[in-house]
Amino acid sequence: MNRAFRFSDHRLAARAALFVIALAGSACSDLPEIVIATPLHGEFTQAANIDVTGMVTEMDPANAAVTVNGVSVVVSPGGVFSTNIAIDTGIVFNPIDVVAVDTSNGYRTVTRVVVIAGDSIGDGAYSPQSVALRINDSGLDQLEGSVADLVDFDPADLVAVDTVVLDECVVFFLGCLGSARVTVANPPPSATGFGISMDSMTDFVAADVLVDDLNMHLDVDGSGLVPSCPLEISADTTDIIGDYSLDPDAIDPTTTDVNQIGGVSVVFGNFQDHLSGLCDVPIIGDIIQLFLPDVQDLFTDGFTEFLNDPDGAGPEDAVIADALEVALAGIEIAGPIGESLGVMLDTPIFDIPEDDDGVTIGSDTRVTAQIGTGPGECDAPPDAPDLLASFHVPETFPTFGATTASGNPFDMGICLSTSAFNQLLKAQIECGLLQLEITEFDFGFGLVPLTVGAMSLFIPELAAFPASAPLLLKLRPTLAPLLTGNAGPGGELGELRMGQLLIELRDATPGVEQPLLVAAVDFAAGFELLVDPATGQLAPTVSSLDPGDVTVAILDNLVQTDEATLQAVLPLLLAQALPSLGASLGSFPIPTFLDLELDPVEVSKSGQFMSIFANLAVPLLSNGGMENTLDLPSDGLDWEGDLFAVVSAENGIEPQAGAAMLRFDGTEPTGAGAGPDAEVFQQVDLSAFAAQIASGQAVFQATAFFNRIDAGPNTDTQFEVAIDALDGGGGVLASIDQTLSTDADPASWELELTPLLLPVGTASARVYLIATEDILDDASAPEFDGHYVDHARATVLAPLSVQNADMEDTGDVFDDGTGWETDAFSIVAAENGITPLGGGSMLRFDATMGAVAGSDPSAIASQNIALGNYRGLVSAGGATLHVSASFNRVAGDANTDTQFTIIVQAFNAGGAAVDGVLTLFYSDADPGSWESHAASLVLPATTTNINLVLAAVENVSNDVVSPEFDGHYADEVSVWIEP
Repeated sequence: MNRAFRFSDHRLAARAALFVIALAGSACSDLPEIVIATPLHGEFTQAANIDVTGMVTEMDPANAAVTVNGVSVVVSPGGVFSTNIAIDTGIVFNPIDVVAVDTSNGYRTVTRVVVIAGDSIGDGAYSPQSVALRINDSGLDQLEGSVADLVDFDPADLVAVDTVVLDECVVFFLGCLGSARVTVANPPPSATGFGISMDSMTDFVAADVLVDDLNMHLDVDGSGLVPSCPLEISADTTDIIGDYSLDPDAIDPTTTDVNQIGGVSVVFGNFQDHLSGLCDVPIIGDIIQLFLPDVQDLFTDGFTEFLNDPDGAGPEDAVIADALEVALAGIEIAGPIGESLGVMLDTPIFDIPEDDDGVTIGSDTRVTAQIGTGPGECDAPPDAPDLLASFHVPETFPTFGATTASGNPFDMGICLSTSAFNQLLKAQIECGLLQLEITEFDFGFGLVPLTVGAMSLFIPELAAFPASAPLLLKLRPTLAPLLTGNAGPGGELGELRMGQLLIELRDATPGVEQPLLVAAVDFAAGFELLVDPATGQLAPTVSSLDPGDVTVAILDNLVQTDEATLQAVLPLLLAQALPSLGASLGSFPIPTFLDLELDPVEVSKSGQFMSIFANLAVPLLSNGGMENTLDLPSDGLDWEGDLFAVVSAENGIEPQAGAAMLRFDGTEPTGAGAGPDAEVFQQVDLSAFAAQIASGQAVFQATAFFNRIDAGPNTDTQFEVAIDALDGGGGVLASIDQTLSTDADPASWELELTPLLLPVGTASARVYLIATEDILDDASAPEFDGHYVDHARATVLAPLSVQNADMEDTGDVFDDGTGWETDAFSIVAAENGITPLGGGSMLRFDATMGAVAGSDPSAIASQNIALGNYRGLVSAGGATLHVSASFNRVAGDANTDTQFTIIVQAFNAGGAAVDGVLTLFYSDADPGSWESHAASLVLPATTTNINLVLAAVENVSNDVVSPEFDGHYADEVSVWIEP
């Protein structure tokens, strides 16, 4: 259906004193009507030109003056018009603006449709070869423990107690002179360890089962010449070697079918058997050994039978193959992402190539919107568009190695094509994405209410109405935004384009329906997929909008403002609204793999696919996802403390992630108590982070999502996340707690983030999740009406990534795009009587203008540093960035410069500087002493990255020819963030 948007230049003959009365009296019914027959709004085309046909009505065709995209067209006596326009593939969204003016009275109507230039994927169809899940060998190594846990291995199952392994005559001479009956005895066969080692090879995965200290006891029941005695056998190691192929499952292609290739082989290490008692007597023992079967072969056969595929190519799987299938099925891509975004996501596998570095699981993708309240379904607003197709960008399926394109090793990569992401955007738009009502706005000087007075700065005609009258901006998409496959204008991961986003300026007075202003906006902006360190989720971000990339068409102008001025102002306002647009795209979880978390390494492009590369890690908090419904207080397992229960959806509250959540039930372990706090806690061993803690720069961060029901004015509202830093003896070195006052909306989970800079000597941390009776402290059950916590996470934030901070990379040069940049420097060994402070090299400042000498007094070595996992902490406000560096210089003479500088600048996602600090340092003349200099900056909450500058300054003599410096050096840079 085409939508017509019309306005009249003569609607307001007079302005009433009351705002609402002016709106109510503004309608005009005798405007021209425009019907665009072809093309349809949102139609895709790959043609160079397209025909535009339509008709004008509600007026005499003889008086019709019609333009299409500003070009006059002929109107037939019947009111029909047609023309042909060129399609611009570069802008993708091609607007067709049709304007009809009734020359007899000046009334004017605008109608607009948008044609999309490019290929498409129809609604319900698959984007082919559009998702890649990469598991490198290092990732397989991390999974080995989980796979081993899935194998129900018990040596006693191979040969059970009382199993008869021999029953026959073993000494025969002219008749049977001695018989032996050999049975498995107690204790049952045992082993001290069991594990699996996996290695990806070309076209298969090699999986070796490793058994440590196999031990088995046998009873020899003899007669005649054969005595009765015990027999013990053992092997230090047992290696069961097998190969396995990975393919899409023929019945359910969303899962992996793992099959054993051939049989397994068994290799024993230091296999021994020992007869004791009478059987160990000379001659008799030799006879027993001679006639006993080969015990090593016996066990080899037992292992092989247990571990081999029981029916070859049949439906049953070998034990290890089955465990691998369960492990690979443990990663949830479609389910968590689809459910979190309210879409139906289907990812059938088309191929699973194995290579020497890892395994790639390749999938097609289909994303659809389904109305409902079930998993993956959405409650779409009534005016959400129903779209027929999404934008398709043909892209080559990526290939992988052991590292990312930038050289970072990783365990796992999740890679998405542009076409697949566009399907996701289409389905989200159909579910109500970008349907926003804005009542507060940041015009560049802080968030303020949206009123007539505020907007009259941009629309002077509004000044005739009461300045305090509330307004709202309603955003209503008619098409899905899309990624073009190109890089963003500021070098972002992608370029996002939006077509026909309707922006309505409305009176916020209830009952007033007529918008004051309607504009259709097309724009291009940068697009990033960033990892939210607080939630462990991927957060789409829109940035770098150039006002020159914004097209505004005024469709309804009730206030009769000057359109040229408005078209100039709206792009600037839209740039301010970008954070809201990005946030409305919705975060979605990074998939989990069994009980392992993905610790992000890099978000970048793998070929043409958007990719997140991560390492697999054991979560610091066990049952942080609250999925173990057997977890109970005082059970010595996961969460401890006061009375709680792990429950599924109830009281109108769905778990924040997964299928379960933790409900606070009492303020004592056994139930209700006199105190106001219901606490659950868990202690985290931090020995793996000892070196970082010893540096004094380790930040421990705990986060959790909270929710509650609204049961009236006595419903408690407060939650807390608290942390204790403990020494090796359990003593508290430092503590912190952060309080969250929750809203009354059970549909919204609210995040609390608590960071703590760990004191030197910290050995462990205790994390508390707390519900507080802040409104009514009940002494009897029920103390809480329905208070919940979910998705609790803890992490020791990795140090900020500062390339070549120790100046040991001798290949670092100023114009290579990595490490230190800006002006010429050299990484040198000891010279001029100065020895590097740490390691074998240091940075020497060489020039002040790039690679040459010049009039600029400063030689700069700079580096851009992303905040990475610290962004959540910084966005909470109050975080301080600390920088320290050491400097030295030759003694020189009276003309030797003495000054060094550290500069720190903070930047937001749009690339704008939001704060900075400059500190000066005057060095002594002793080349034997390195002097440390520091700078600190409280980072604005919007900071996403900082630029660090180290500089040697010509403060004594500004030379314009080389050498500009007699010998000035920097070494051992340290950068960290303090909450």
